[in-house]
Amino acid sequence: MMKGRNLFRPSLVTNLIPASSGTTVAYSTGKSFHFKVKSGEIYSFSRNEVTNDRFRITFYEEEPARGTPYVNVASHDTNLKLEGVKVPEGINYILLYIVYQEGEMPSKIKIEKGDKATDWSPAPEDNYLDNYLKSSTTYAHAKLKIDDYWNRGISGQGIKIGIVDDGMAKHDALPIAGGLACGKHTTYMQETEHPAHCAGIALGRNLVNGQPTGIAPDAELYAIRMDTSTFKARAESLIEAIDFAIEEGIDILSMSIHLSENSVNVDDGRGSSKGTPKHLRIPLRNAFYKAYKHGIIICVAAGNHNDGSGKDNIEFEELLPKMPNVLAVANLSMGNERYATSGVGKWVDIAGYGYRIKSTIPGDRYGHLTGTSMSTPQIAGVFALYKQLFTDLTAQEIIKKVLANCKKVEGLNALQQGRGVPHPPVELYDLPVLSTATNNLRIRKDVMWQAVDTYAKIDGRWKEVEAMGFGE
Repeated sequence: MMKGRNLFRPSLVTNLIPASSGTTVAYSTGKSFHFKVKSGEIYSFSRNEVTNDRFRITFYEEEPARGTPYVNVASHDTNLKLEGVKVPEGINYILLYIVYQEGEMPSKIKIEKGDKATDWSPAPEDNYLDNYLKSSTTYAHAKLKIDDYWNRGISGQGIKIGIVDDGMAKHDALPIAGGLACGKHTTYMQETEHPAHCAGIALGRNLVNGQPTGIAPDAELYAIRMDTSTFKARAESLIEAIDFAIEEGIDILSMSIHLSENSVNVDDGRGSSKGTPKHLRIPLRNAFYKAYKHGIIICVAAGNHNDGSGKDNIEFEELLPKMPNVLAVANLSMGNERYATSGVGKWVDIAGYGYRIKSTIPGDRYGHLTGTSMSTPQIAGVFALYKQLFTDLTAQEIIKKVLANCKKVEGLNALQQGRGVPHPPVELYDLPVLSTATNNLRIRKDVMWQAVDTYAKIDGRWKEVEAMGFGE
C-alpha cells in the first residue's frame, strides 16, 4: 500500500486501497481505486439512485503497480449496477473506476460480497488535477520508478541542467533558460537532432499526449553548443562549458559526446589530431576538478564503441569517462541487457536505458534514438530529482546517495554497469502523495507507455475508449 493520506472515508470502507501511482485513471471528473479480492469470490456493485454517473470495474492479476498495467480480463462498464461478478482464477485485485459530472460529487456505490454490503463514496476533498503527471512515458520511466517522484512533487523544479552537445533545436517542449556558444560559434541554437533528443530525455515538458515527458520536466534547460570541428576544439569547448556552468549556477551537466583517447597527429586538412591533444589534457582535467569543487554533477556517456564482446574498451578508446569526478553512464536495453556497443571498463559508474528512446527532435517532432547518448541525460534527470529531494546535501553527497540506491542488473559485471541502475531512495516515500497527483492508465504503444483515459477489450483486442463509454 502506498504511503500518503487516505483517500477514503474509513467509516464507510476498510478494505479499499488507494490506486498505486502510474497505472490508473484519475482526472477532474473521474476517480479510481482498487481493493484486494480472491479467485472465486462473487461481488455486486450498485447505486441506490438512478444517475448519469458511470462506473467500471477491471480485474488485475497483481496489485496495480507503478508504470505498467497488468489487466488481462475485459472491463465491465455500467451506470447503475453489476451483479454476480465472479473473480476469475488468478485475479487478486479489482479496480473500481467512477466517471461523474464535473463540479458534482459522485453518488455512493454499494459493494456487496455474499451477505456483506458496504457503501462507499469519495470524500469531498478527493480532487485530482490534470497536470504534467498525466503524461506518456518511455519504458525507462517505469524501470526507474519516475512516477514515484512525480506523484510526490519531485520533478526537478529549481534545478538547472546544462546539455553540452551541438546546437540546440527549437522545440515547444524545450523552453531554454540560457545558453553558450563555444569556440567559433556565435549562437547556441541549431536545428540538430542529437542535442534536442538528449534535452527532451532529461527535461522535456509534457505538451502532447502520446509523446514522452522528460525525467525531470520542471528543471531548467541550458543549451551549451560545443565546437565539434576537431577534438582540440571539443576539449576547449568543454573547458568553456564548465566555466559557464559555474558562472550560471548550473547544477548538472550532461555530456553525450565523444573524446578519443588516441592522440596521434594526422593530416586531415584541418590541422587536427585523431584524438585529444596531449597539451590540453591537464587543463581539461583541471576544469573538471574545478566543476567538482563548485558542486556541479557531471554525467558523461561511456561511449558506443564496444565491439559487442563486453570486454574493456574504454581504457584505450574513451577519454571523458576518465575525467575526475564524472559519472560515466552505460546503456541497457529494455530487457535489462547490456546494449552491444555500450562502453565497458572500470570507469563505468552507473547504467541507464538508452535503447530506442523516444524524445524531442527538430520541428516540434519526436523520434527514436539509441545509445549511451540517451542513457546519459536520463541519469542526469535522475540526479536532478535527487537534488530537489535532498536540498541540504552537497553535490558529492547526492552522488553517493544515488550510487548507494543503485541496483545491479543480473548477468552483468561491474565493468559493464558500474553500480547498476538508480532507484528511488527510501526517503522519497516519507513524502505524502500529492492531492493533485494523477495516477495514470497507460497502454503500451511504440516502445512507450501512452497515457489514456481508459481502455477495454473489444473483439479480443485492448483498445482505447472514451471515458464515458466505448468510442467508435
